Amino acid sequence: MTSIRITIKEDDKAKDLIRFLRDIDFLDIQVEENTETVDSKSIDALKSICGLWKGRRITLDSIRKKVWAHGD
Repeated sequence: MTSIRITIKEDDKAKDLIRFLRDIDFLDIQVEENTETVDSKSIDALKSICGLWKGRRITLDSIRKKVWAHGD
């Protein structure tokens, strides 16, 4: 069995295509709606902070001590 994934930019056109594909007997159509979009800039920004805390010993207790020491 072969699968393909198609991303359609316009909802109205997607509905038309799905309707058409469902009429073809040998196809099993499964529709997944993606409500969230992530652009490549967001992904790159997230990757840029990977390893930020590498080699540092940070614990919940040390964070609490610093917060209480600077609190008013």
